Amino acid sequence: AAAKYGLGGQFLDFNLTRICNMAPALQSMDDSLDSKACPFVKVTNKEVNNYYSAGPPYVIHIQDVIPFSKRWSELVPPTYDEY
Repeated sequence: AAAKYGLGGQFLDFNLTRICNMAPALQSMDDSLDSKACPFVKVTNKEVNNYYSAGPPYVIHIQDVIPFSKRWSELVPPTYDEY
């Protein structure tokens, strides 16, 4: 179980393509998108409320900590620029 923070889809108003371009290590899991496409631009408010309103992963496998931390540090600066 995870906490629901109720932050909603405020990030949907951000320039998600710009964020993805500034942190290009993001690889799309969707083969129908080209490698430069930002998979977040098609996320809806309903999907945010259903799937993305939980908080950070407080339980994480030790082998995932470093890759997760590196990716987080790439995405945070361009995201903060949107505020």
